[in-house]
Amino acid sequence: MRDVRRRLRFEEDTKVFREGLIDLEFNDGSLRRLRLERLGVQTAYMRCGFYGGTPATPDGTGGLTHGEYDGPPRVEWDHFDVTDPAVRVSLRGLDQHHCRVTETDADGNALRVTTGILQPVEPDAYDSCLAGKPGWEFW
Repeated sequence: MRDVRRRLRFEEDTKVFREGLIDLEFNDGSLRRLRLERLGVQTAYMRCGFYGGTPATPDGTGGLTHGEYDGPPRVEWDHFDVTDPAVRVSLRGLDQHHCRVTETDADGNALRVTTGILQPVEPDAYDSCLAGKPGWEFW
C-alpha cells in the first residue's frame, strides 16, 4: 500500500462515522476507490465487549464491577439503546460499523457491492479530519 486517502462524514451531534470514500493506492500505482455507508445503527461498540473495560450506562449504573466478588460465578453484561445519540457518544471508541461497501471506478460508477466492517476509531477519525492530517478530510 502506497497511500490511503479518506474523505469521511460523521453524525453532526455525536461525531460518529456515517459514510465515506476511501481511495487505496497500491505500490504498482493502481487505485481502488471504496464508498462505505453505515447501515442504520448497525455498529458493534467494542467497549461493550470488554475492550478497554465496559462503560457505565448514561444514568451512571452498569459497567463492569471491579474488585473482589464473594458470590457465585456469574456473567455480567449491559444493554444499551444505540438509537439514542447520547448513548452512542458514551460508547464510542473502538466502534466497528457494518457498512455497505461499493467499489467504484473513477467516475463513481459501481463495479461491485458487498458489506464489510470499518473501524475508524472514534473520535480520532473525526479529529484527524478536523486537523487536516494527511490522508484525512471531511466529505
